Amino acid sequence: MVATCGDGIRRLDLVEGIEGYEACDDGNQINTDQCTNACAPAVCGDGIIRTDVAASDPLFEVCDDGNQLEGDSCLNDCTLASCGDGITRTDLAPGDIGYEQCDDGNTTSDDGCDSSCQQESGCQTDCPSFVTVSGSGTFSMGSLVCITPGTPQGCSSFPGRNEGDSSGYPHTVSLGAFQMTQTEITVGQYRECVDAGACELPVTSTENEDCTYNGPLGDDLPVNCVSWAQAKAYAIWLGGRLPTEAEWEYAAKSAGLERRFPWGNVQATCDYAILGTGSASGCGEGRPHVPCSRTAGNTQQGICDMAGNLAEWVEDDYHTNYDGAPTDGSAWVDTPRSSYRVLRGGAYFFISDMLTTTYRLQVTETTLPHYGGFRVVLDL
Repeated sequence: MVATCGDGIRRLDLVEGIEGYEACDDGNQINTDQCTNACAPAVCGDGIIRTDVAASDPLFEVCDDGNQLEGDSCLNDCTLASCGDGITRTDLAPGDIGYEQCDDGNTTSDDGCDSSCQQESGCQTDCPSFVTVSGSGTFSMGSLVCITPGTPQGCSSFPGRNEGDSSGYPHTVSLGAFQMTQTEITVGQYRECVDAGACELPVTSTENEDCTYNGPLGDDLPVNCVSWAQAKAYAIWLGGRLPTEAEWEYAAKSAGLERRFPWGNVQATCDYAILGTGSASGCGEGRPHVPCSRTAGNTQQGICDMAGNLAEWVEDDYHTNYDGAPTDGSAWVDTPRSSYRVLRGGAYFFISDMLTTTYRLQVTETTLPHYGGFRVVLDL
């Protein structure tokens, strides 16, 4: 009789790696006991849930997804992932049932990670103020840009085609209300997150004199020289997120009004914004200013520095035009994600035409721009 797996006799004439090798043979073809029907010992991670042991047995398996990965629905000890197990799930997206922003190994709140495994705001002292931006149905996002000189009629040739679709036209977006920080996040506000261990230390003024962190002018300047990921980490720690590109433009346009600049259509000058004028940057000071130093340039809602001072990170991946862009105000994110993100609003050495509500700047996500900062939004 030819020896076969399941005959109850373990073959001893073969070594591991040779076809027909048997590590065990329990005399059956049951796949869910201690010896599988491939005559291999059952182990967590083989994709087969054992049914021959009691729940009290250390070998009991609630699940077995065929891998030894942490961060998915079945942990590498074959127990189900749950909030409070100390392992943050990475297989779910925001909005999915069970999505975790954090998991600190308990289900208590007020410790940075709440009972449903969502980040709690760690801000205790230097916390930013938020302004409500009301939703109003729809607005026109982007601008009319020239594809060829003079076409479409009334188009602008500056700064470029990325402000419209491939035909040169803006697009209509609908979104609801949200809250946005009145100012760009300051050095002091970011420092609290660093001190809490939730944010990385940015490039300091000692390393680069154009950076504001630990600079001689103190903690009231907006923080710069932070990457997109560092900005996002602060937003999450605060209990919010980076604005979508649509939200940013809607807020810059004073809740979706037809405005070239946050204050209206009057050209940007140092009366309204911190910008570059001729050979002088930062309105003659060569650096960013304390937020809200040009209140004449505020939006109608009172949001400061949406034009100039520092360009601002948004959530979206960069796209060369608005063909296929979301129309619901959500972030336009590729799968897999691009390495390019968007900065909005212009900076302290940009010329006036680069401070418009529609100007878009392409930057790699790992860049630490001395001309870039960020602000945070909250959902309502």
